[in-house]
Amino acid sequence: MNISGAPRPDPPPPGAPHLAEMCVRRRTAPHRILLCALLFALPAFALAAQSKPAPPAMPKNPLALLQLGALRNGLTAPGLPPWHIKVSYQTYKPNGHPKATGTFEEWWAAPDEYVLVFDRKGYHLQAWVTPHGSFAIGNPDLPMPERLVYHWIVAPIPRHPDLTGAHFRYRVRLIGPMQLPCVQIDSRQPAPGNLPPQYPTFCFESHHPMLRIADTRISEVVTTAAVGELGRQYLAQHFTAVIGPRIILTATLQRGESFIRIDPSFFAPPANARPAPPPSTSILYLTAREAATHLIPSSAAHNGPLSFLQMSHAFVELAASIDTHGRVHGLQILGSTDPYLVSSIYQAVSHFRYRPFLLNGAPTAVRTRILLDFRVRFPK
Repeated sequence: MNISGAPRPDPPPPGAPHLAEMCVRRRTAPHRILLCALLFALPAFALAAQSKPAPPAMPKNPLALLQLGALRNGLTAPGLPPWHIKVSYQTYKPNGHPKATGTFEEWWAAPDEYVLVFDRKGYHLQAWVTPHGSFAIGNPDLPMPERLVYHWIVAPIPRHPDLTGAHFRYRVRLIGPMQLPCVQIDSRQPAPGNLPPQYPTFCFESHHPMLRIADTRISEVVTTAAVGELGRQYLAQHFTAVIGPRIILTATLQRGESFIRIDPSFFAPPANARPAPPPSTSILYLTAREAATHLIPSSAAHNGPLSFLQMSHAFVELAASIDTHGRVHGLQILGSTDPYLVSSIYQAVSHFRYRPFLLNGAPTAVRTRILLDFRVRFPK
């Protein structure tokens, strides 16, 4: 089946593989969630009555809980049947006002056989990954909003993270009447020349390994307000990402379905698709100090607002995304001791440039904080 324009699978003809619709169980559907940087005042999550037997006790070993959560959340577990999802999402401006809406769809049959589509004003991508190569219409290097949507829906917890030297802690997070078991991963000591990724603190439902909160401790906190199930997999049906008091992204799962099989001809790219690398969806979370090691000094040197910042003994903290070319996007002011400097500092930092960050040898987008402190000199 050829897909172009707004790709959707045709209705299966008689005798075609049966379609199993996603069973969506709204574990919670609050109309509003009060968000803050360190704590969410969430309402109690009322589980619908189930005829299933009681689930086994949640492990209290943090590594075992993390592994169980990685296996059950998202769509990266081994042995999954072919699936399709459709997601709508909304981005927001730094002042919290809505910016742009978009949609994301993926049809998946195997790790080397899937179709991925993003569509919003300013960005469009159709990508076909096949055993014989990958093809695209549009740029397969996803912007940060699209990476976040993909990450928190499809692969919210890394299944095979590099945790060499990491320390795991089991914590219970009290949020109103709720007690959410959490796994905190402390930064490991990197080998010389390597940048250690920062992993969020993952908090789960009290009696089910469904992800509820991911606190990146770098830039954003992601809260899942409703959870659906596709087979045995938990999917965020609606999530909100915030930086400080402001929403930066919301996403809603519109559709999810699984198949016995998908006709391989469905994944054949159209004639106007061009050879391209598979879509780049990874995100690297780094501390401000680690990200600063890649700052190109000339992009910050001789900058009037930054020089005045050091002279005035002021301090500014920002959250930022850095793309695969080292350019800064999506700046958010987290705090400042001199509010009169905020606007000029914002403009100055937007012109910072970094050497590309590499993950497994490939340039990767980064989420980080940028700290500007008169006591810290810029690298030379």
